[in-house]
Amino acid sequence: MLIDAGKVKDLRLENGWTQDQLAEMCAVSVRTVQRIEKTGIASLDTTNALAAVFRTERKTILAQGGVQTAQTEVSLKHAILIAATTLLVGIGIGVLV
Repeated sequence: MLIDAGKVKDLRLENGWTQDQLAEMCAVSVRTVQRIEKTGIASLDTTNALAAVFRTERKTILAQGGVQTAQTEVSLKHAILIAATTLLVGIGIGVLV
């Protein structure tokens, strides 16, 4: 999820908490808190934990367009290799059965 990194940092500082303290309250690593405050990227569980600790709704800390779908690019070459491998595995399984 994409959260508002500045909002998280502001809420943490308003409460007088260090990154260590916030990490402990959310049951995540300090590195996770550092990454969130730098990039705004957090898992759903971490986002829920932050919202709970800050006693706010999740949408309050989400960045605009906070839920983003993963994008995967596959070249034509890779698509052909995947299809061929799937076909060969399927044929192999058919021979074994």
